[in-house]
Amino acid sequence: MTRQLLDDIMPHFDVAASYGIDVAAPPSITYAAISQADFSRSTTIRVLMSLRRGKPLKDSRSGSWRERLQGSSFIELAESPDRELVLGIVGKFWRPDGGACSKMTPQEFHEFSRPEFARAAWNFAVTAKSQNSSRMTTTETRIQCLGRTARWRFRSYWLIVGPFSGLIRKVMLRQIKIEAERRFSVQSGPFGV
Repeated sequence: MTRQLLDDIMPHFDVAASYGIDVAAPPSITYAAISQADFSRSTTIRVLMSLRRGKPLKDSRSGSWRERLQGSSFIELAESPDRELVLGIVGKFWRPDGGACSKMTPQEFHEFSRPEFARAAWNFAVTAKSQNSSRMTTTETRIQCLGRTARWRFRSYWLIVGPFSGLIRKVMLRQIKIEAERRFSVQSGPFGV
């Protein structure tokens, strides 16, 4: 198994979840589809995120999710082009408002150690299976709880939220797969490459 950026960013964690899918497109096209995906177009994601946030998640068609990420508490921690993107967030996820720390730099994320919080790192990773296919493991999500209280609270929260979080990740994977395979089909033409 290839070492990932996520392994360097968060080698120690309390909870992890990983989902994968095979894509009939080269890694470069699959990775481009990740960056351009608009996950807010999914009714499933909008409904589940609205329930989590306690208010509607708007169907935003302006810009990619990476562009919209800039206005959220998520931060881009690292990237290996065409291979892996790692995002991070710090908060008290078990609170109704998520207790997220906003406007954090990658360095502040790495150094953050205040008790009763949790740090989460989430990656999108693409590996080649062959010249024209790839394996995308997204999202491996790793959560590191800072202190016993945070660990107890997060695990209680995750018992309820974990399955829904997994469903969101699976919907994201299907969206990326459809988009990558569509792009590859258009690029290849009707008779292949």
